[in-house]
Order: sequence, then structure tokens, then C-alpha cells
Amino acid sequence: MNIRLNVFLAVHLLFICSCELIEEDNSLRIISPNGGEDWLEGSTQTITFFGGGEENGPDYGGWYYYVLYYSIDGGEIWIPIATPWTHDGEAEYNWTVPVFHRIQDKCRIKVSYGESYGIDDISDNNFTIRAKEPSNLITILQPNGSEILNERTTQEIIWFTTGDIGGNDVSMAYSLNSGIEWSNISSSTPNDGSHDWTLPNISDIADYCLIGIWSVADENIFKTSDDFFTIIPDSSYYSIQQPNGGEILQSGEEYQILWTSGGDVGSVEIYYSIFGGESWYLIDNYESNDGSFTWSVPSVQGTNDACKIKIQSIDREDWFDVSDADFTISNN
Repeated sequence: MNIRLNVFLAVHLLFICSCELIEEDNSLRIISPNGGEDWLEGSTQTITFFGGGEENGPDYGGWYYYVLYYSIDGGEIWIPIATPWTHDGEAEYNWTVPVFHRIQDKCRIKVSYGESYGIDDISDNNFTIRAKEPSNLITILQPNGSEILNERTTQEIIWFTTGDIGGNDVSMAYSLNSGIEWSNISSSTPNDGSHDWTLPNISDIADYCLIGIWSVADENIFKTSDDFFTIIPDSSYYSIQQPNGGEILQSGEEYQILWTSGGDVGSVEIYYSIFGGESWYLIDNYESNDGSFTWSVPSVQGTNDACKIKIQSIDREDWFDVSDADFTISNN
């Protein structure tokens, strides 16, 4: 009998604990948008969530501080919407939906008690932010998707218009992050179908770039690139000219290491390897990025035919180039 009673009490206690955990987990809950909604960019929409009761709040009194976020990539990256505020029970927030100038169909909302509590809730499924209808009067030819461009180069934006766009001028902007933010290219340029654009100076690869073109007379007449293009920082494109493979250098002699680079890199570090790049020895840790360095070739035992050179930015370890193939250092 005692054994049965103990089992009953244990199961009953587990059931009670489970209910309490479920209740606590459900104390914060997104009501809307929770998946499937279709909201127009630039419109004002109501975010609704349930935050439990004040009795569940912190010991210092009052309710938790809520923070709201949105995501356009299914929850990979979260962008703050509102500064923290307190509330209990069901809460609402009027949100002006951001303008992307293109449809975003992987949107979600997150409400959090803050990082110190680690409790949040996310929309169960994706909802859509619908772009204002782009105009069929403007057609972008390039860059219109899939191009790979280098930073700080000059590229030609090409487009054409059919029909009346309300005037003779257009404005242009670019986005590096799928339309979340736009930067001006030209506030007004003739609608002649061609405009030279000097790409921005960036430090990291940008895979979600867009071009947007608007009528100056009527901003509701616009078009963006059909798909994303890529901008790559030139600073990731060092190119060693020599020794780049196949050379035979003599120990103790001076040799000119030559390289080229583009973009906004500064001073570099120079290394050599006698093990095909498995390990590296420092030659110079603060050399001006002028494309040339006079190297006193080190002594090696006999002949070593697995040598390489590496040029690396002093600011970023992932900005470097290595000799394309092995060269030889001879001690004969």
C-alpha cells in the first residue's frame, strides 16, 4: 500500500510541476502577427501579445520590461522595434511597418522579457510584408540580380522607361541588406537610361544588394532589382606576383616580393613557409602596403622545394593571399 501511495504522490507531483512549467512557458505569447498575415509596407499595424500577470514579475515589483523585435529572414537576424516598457496582461503596440520596396515573406515578431531573463516568444509561422506595387514603367537591366561586383569600382546602372513617369528625372539608391536600409546614389539624374555609380567602400561581403530607381516627380513610381547582387570588398583580393610558384631562390640573397591589392587595406604582415603552408614564419609584421618588399632569403638545409609566401592585412586575418604554388629555396 505504501509503495502504491508513493507512486501516486510522485506522479501527482510530476503532473503539478509539469502544469506549472507549461503555465510559466505560456506566460509570454505572441497573438498577432502569428503567421499568415499580409501587411503592407509603410502601414500601421497592431502587434498584440499576452504577457502574463503582474504576480509573475520580478521581486523588485512591477512587470517585466518588454522588448519587441522583427525579422525578415525567418528569425536569423532580429531588429529592435520598440524600447522597453512595462505592462501586464494583454498588450498592444502600433508598429509602422518598414518600407523595403520589395516583398518580404519570411517575417516574424519576437517579444522578450530582456536578455537577463532569457524568456521570449516568436511568431509561430512567417507572415508577409507586401511591397507597394512596383511600376511597370521602369525596367532595370543592370545590376538586376546575380552580378558580382567589387567595392569602389565604377559600374554602369542601365534602365529604360516606357510611358509617362511624371517628369524627366529619376532618383537612385542602393541597399546592402535586402532593402532594410537604403543609401542615396543620386537624388536627381536625367532619365536617359544610364548612370555611372561608384560602389561603396565596405569591409565585409554584401550578398543581398539591390538598386532602386524612383520617379522624382512621383515616388510611387519605382522599381528595384529583380534579385540580389553581390558586392565584394577588394581588400580580400591580394594578389602575390612573385614568388608565386616555380621560382628558385638562393639562400642569403635579396629577393623582391611583389604583390598587388585593392580597396581600403593598410599595412600588411608578410610570412614565409618551407612546409607548403602548414606553418608560417614572420618576415615583417608591419610593412607598408606598397606592393614591394626586399627579402633576405633565409638559409635552409640543402634544397627546400615546398616554399610559399603569404601577404596578410594587419587588421583582418581573413584578408590574405598565398603563393599559388610552391617555389624553391636552394642552399647550393
